[in-house]
Amino acid sequence: MKPIEIHTDGSYSIAKGRGGWAAIIYGLTSPVSITTLASGAEESTSNRMEMQAVITALEMVGPFAAGRAVVVHSDSQLVVKTMTEGWRRRANKDLWTLMDKAREGLSVRFLWHERNSTPELKECDRLAKAKTDDVPLNMDVEPGALT
Repeated sequence: MKPIEIHTDGSYSIAKGRGGWAAIIYGLTSPVSITTLASGAEESTSNRMEMQAVITALEMVGPFAAGRAVVVHSDSQLVVKTMTEGWRRRANKDLWTLMDKAREGLSVRFLWHERNSTPELKECDRLAKAKTDDVPLNMDVEPGALT
């Protein structure tokens, strides 16, 4: 069975004092399904938004992931290396607790990618920045936009 693939990104604007995050999930309800999530928050940071994207996506896939692998693709070294190399959790302990809870019972692999190095990460970046700017989003993904 194909794994559930999660692509995430977070964004923050000091000038606006607002952050945004986004996730694209492949294979949630069927092998060809695509689910897109995005939101924003006041008084946040880029790292918190990166973490929130992963947490929310993992919470969503949990009920669908029985017996399936989950792969998280992120450009956040903080998220990926904390999960794969045991980096110390110095800040955002509230979100690390939520991340651990969201991962419970799941077989999750974290992969790091350079910023905007895949079509999915580019789209997540666009969605996260739009939420940082508090722009209403058209959540429809154009056919072929992610291939």
